[in-house]
Amino acid sequence: MSTLEASVRDLIARYVASSITAEELSDSLPDGWDLDEAAEPVATDLVLRTIGYLAEYQRSDRSESELREALTGEASWHLERSASPAANLIIQSQPLVSVSADADTPLREVLAS
Repeated sequence: MSTLEASVRDLIARYVASSITAEELSDSLPDGWDLDEAAEPVATDLVLRTIGYLAEYQRSDRSESELREALTGEASWHLERSASPAANLIIQSQPLVSVSADADTPLREVLAS
């Protein structure tokens, strides 16, 4: 992933996380000159797609929650990477077992069976 693409995805992630406003996102995106100079098709497509979503929001064709939803997929890599180390733990679960017991049976006996 290029530096330009990473910085754009970071901006999007900040917007999705409500750290910046839609206007701040729009103002912070690279302009056409920067995109031409960078010559990075993936980053250019990402910026143009984001600008399109922002334009729909500004025309009231899309609500802010719809804008955040549309942009969440573009930022998801960043949000996963930024998650706490605890989020990376693998939790092993045991299969569910059906147990029948009387209401008077102590829980320790049910679990021991």
